Amino acid sequence: MASDQPIRLGMLGFGTVGQAVARALQRRAHEIATRTGRAIVLHRVAVREPAKPRPVALDGLHVHRSPLEVVEQPDVDLLIEVMGGEEPAASAIRRALELGKPVVTANKVVMARRGPELLGMARRRGVPLLFEAAVGGAVPIIRPVQESLASDRILALLGIVNGTTNFILTEMTDAGAAFEAALQEAQRRGYAEADPSADVSGLDAACKLSVLASLAFDRWVPLDRLDVRGLEGITARDVQYAGELGLAVKLLAFSRLRDDAIEAWVGPALLPRRHPLAQVRGVNNAIWLVTEAAGELMFYGPGAGGDPTAAAVLGDVMDAVRRHAARLPTDSRNGSWPVAGVEWEPARMVEPGGALARFYLRLQVLDRPGVLAATADIFGRHGVSIESVIQKGRGEDPVDLVFVTHEAPLAAVERVAAQVRELPVVAWTGPLVRVVGGA
Repeated sequence: MASDQPIRLGMLGFGTVGQAVARALQRRAHEIATRTGRAIVLHRVAVREPAKPRPVALDGLHVHRSPLEVVEQPDVDLLIEVMGGEEPAASAIRRALELGKPVVTANKVVMARRGPELLGMARRRGVPLLFEAAVGGAVPIIRPVQESLASDRILALLGIVNGTTNFILTEMTDAGAAFEAALQEAQRRGYAEADPSADVSGLDAACKLSVLASLAFDRWVPLDRLDVRGLEGITARDVQYAGELGLAVKLLAFSRLRDDAIEAWVGPALLPRRHPLAQVRGVNNAIWLVTEAAGELMFYGPGAGGDPTAAAVLGDVMDAVRRHAARLPTDSRNGSWPVAGVEWEPARMVEPGGALARFYLRLQVLDRPGVLAATADIFGRHGVSIESVIQKGRGEDPVDLVFVTHEAPLAAVERVAAQVRELPVVAWTGPLVRVVGGA
């Protein structure tokens, strides 16, 4: 294609993000062309319902129902995938790479489940597959991990990478809202889907952690090897007790190197209120890195939303266009080509039961003499040391008994919880919640 011709984009999906990309391309056409050396225009779009009313009209675009129709058109130079879901998105991306077309995607499910296959194909074909928007929305994290920190060694990666659950927990913390009320408020504001299960179960965050940890540690961290827990069972009372302990409840994506293996999990966690991640509020995301040379770094910003995510998508598009204009090699590590450096063999993982942490466990027990001794005895029999214990609601029946342990393997604490649950004086046991960092 002649260098004075515009780059013609094909886009799969025209929802919130897709429409924001279209708006930005129109609004900032001159700046984009100046910075890339080429005009960039949206040319073809695939949508399920072309006649559906939208804030951004499809006027002037070639509209298709089939994603593959867009991919295979010879006048599409670069593909943007913002339709979401694993299929047909993954098949469309694969076909674009087969045809030698660069791809920009915001799809964390595809990158978590099909990343090795698609990135391997991108490398073999010499075609970029870029996905900055798939992990942190507008938060730049892929490029810093792959470029700025390329000479450093990442030791740990912690993140708040799901805006829906962070909003829910912020409401529960600030307003004392119950989980269901906070979820309904998130849905009312458009922060949560009608079916929020992928968010509250931890699956969304797990997809993002799989991708991020793989890039951070240069080994593939399979999604199905992560220990994933959601917010089920976390109540306003847990949030209140955490505050009394100087801690904040967050849905955390956690990974770290342990010798030559990787420990990785997603779940509710208690963080010291002074920790920067504990200060992340509302729908914002943040990723905290601990590195050998640079030390501690945090990346923070909007984790979702049309305009923020569109900014990350277009950043990848512009990078691909600049490299095409400069004829830079697609396998260069000094650029936004995350395919470089990742080994496709799955990483050696620490088994979930071997993960080490302090733990918070809340019980509801009958207010009887000897209850504390009976429960503490079970902790001791499994080698789990108790750091602190608090009884709340004296005079009620049942009462809350809150334990915080010293560091112990997850498997040992799960055995404790299972045996405590069988005690006749125990009416209810809450979920195990990790305590990350000192109070």
